[in-house]
Amino acid sequence: MKRYFYAVKPTDTRLNGFKFECVGAIDRKTIILTTQKIDFLDEIEGFEISISDETLEQKKLEFIKAIDFLLDTKAKERGYDNIISAVSYAAMPNPFYDEGVAFFKWRSEVYTYCYSILEKVRKGELEISEENIAKVMNDIPQLGLPEASTQIEPSNEQGASNE
Repeated sequence: MKRYFYAVKPTDTRLNGFKFECVGAIDRKTIILTTQKIDFLDEIEGFEISISDETLEQKKLEFIKAIDFLLDTKAKERGYDNIISAVSYAAMPNPFYDEGVAFFKWRSEVYTYCYSILEKVRKGELEISEENIAKVMNDIPQLGLPEASTQIEPSNEQGASNE
């Protein structure tokens, strides 16, 4: 995908409505990066920029935070405190074992998928854009829970002593 670099005055209102990223400044002008050709601006030819490791690490942390939120939200929908709580039920047989295994498998699939996406970004094979982020979030593996719910409400008999 072609990228265009332009040097613009920060107050240039002609840029309203364009999507761009500010990547630096020079001679009291802001350097912007966009995938759109902006006809009324002069492109900076030969300008190269790479995403710094720090910026990439920040994007990675934001991405993983969003994924963790998704995992925790799904677990909470089924009555667990978070994804860690849900997967802990896969450790040994119990009434929630099958759901615990399903959550454990799903979490592994999601992280495998997400880290493959991050690797593509690192290699420059995938650009970080709103469109790509939406596609990635749409393509995340789906949670497959067992047909019959194994999650049960505690009964009054649990914990009661036999007299």
